[in-house]
Amino acid sequence: MIPLIIGKNSNGQDKTINLAAIPLLMISYSNDHQLQDILTKLTSLHYPYKEPDFIITSSKFIQVNANSCGGHVFLKDKPGNPGFKSRAECIDAVIKQIKQRQKILNQARAGDFKQYAALNLRNPTKLTYRFLVIDDIWDVVTAKPKSIALSFMHILLNGPAAGIHTIFASGISYRNLLQQLIQIHPAIVTELQRKFGKPEPTKLNVLGAELIFTPEELVFLTENGAVGSERFFRSVL
Repeated sequence: MIPLIIGKNSNGQDKTINLAAIPLLMISYSNDHQLQDILTKLTSLHYPYKEPDFIITSSKFIQVNANSCGGHVFLKDKPGNPGFKSRAECIDAVIKQIKQRQKILNQARAGDFKQYAALNLRNPTKLTYRFLVIDDIWDVVTAKPKSIALSFMHILLNGPAAGIHTIFASGISYRNLLQQLIQIHPAIVTELQRKFGKPEPTKLNVLGAELIFTPEELVFLTENGAVGSERFFRSVL
């Protein structure tokens, strides 16, 4: 269980989601303070064997220190100070981490991360969930080189089985994000068909949950597979 408080219900009780059960969390926000609050909560989480998350953001949204993300961050306004020098370098580091974990899972004869975690007491290498956190998804998928888009899709499709989940945000609609990714890199269709068969999905919501922060400070949560959304009120740090 990796709890994240996203808001409060009408009775003033906290609403918590379990990030360990959400391979992809898509966040839409209306004001910068909404994104800053959620990023602060994410980098403040503590759980057993926690390792630094991979983060692509700017310094106005996050305070970088050794206790939060250390060198596993790319600051768009301060590249390499500290951390990665480019978006591509950060994405490549996540891909490398997935491959390393897949090797560990294979050696333990675990089919995926959940099976490995169930045997964690017996495994010499302690692994926990790690997250790729992106404050502006369009900034990443339209960045050069174009191979970043294909690598990002590889992370979405293969990261969860290795215990690496993705959280991304956008201040504008991303409902056509998958189609945009396919336009940038048509090979993504083959990746989708390999995982889901034909016809391949046309929306990314099949992979995870959606969180929407409105200008009125309301919070709408659509969980993976749910037909409708639940409404909550934003909780202030």
